[in-house]
Amino acid sequence: CWRMLVDKGGLWFRVLPTRYGVERGCLRAGGNSGSSWWREIERIRDGVDSPRGGWFGECVLKKVGDGTWTFFSGLILGWGTGGEAWVWRKQLWAWEEEMLGECQALLHNFFLQAQSPDLWLWRPDPIRGYSIRGAYQLLTSHPSDSLDAVADL
Repeated sequence: CWRMLVDKGGLWFRVLPTRYGVERGCLRAGGNSGSSWWREIERIRDGVDSPRGGWFGECVLKKVGDGTWTFFSGLILGWGTGGEAWVWRKQLWAWEEEMLGECQALLHNFFLQAQSPDLWLWRPDPIRGYSIRGAYQLLTSHPSDSLDAVADL
């Protein structure tokens, strides 16, 4: 899951969008046609069928830089200078226009950093970043769920 976020130039990553497609900036779920490996990655990514829930999603944080890889509310957002030129892929409904006004007020002082790419941070260790060892320690250091809860899975 971490490599899907940070290594979009790798050969293995270029194969996945070709096989499964991309939807709103994320690799599309493979469903029953996906390999068992891909279905397991989806479960971890989405926090499904796990006693630990969405542990992976809780451990990553997006730091927006130039906005190239940032998607907003399922829509690709085109930013102009200072954020005043918002380009939507569909016509907005009246209630969406109202929400857009609220969103623009919240983002009024937000500026993209053209010299910095968007990047992902690993919350448990933002300095060194993600490591398999760190993820393993995270998953094994917390008190385990009761055997009854695990048996119900």
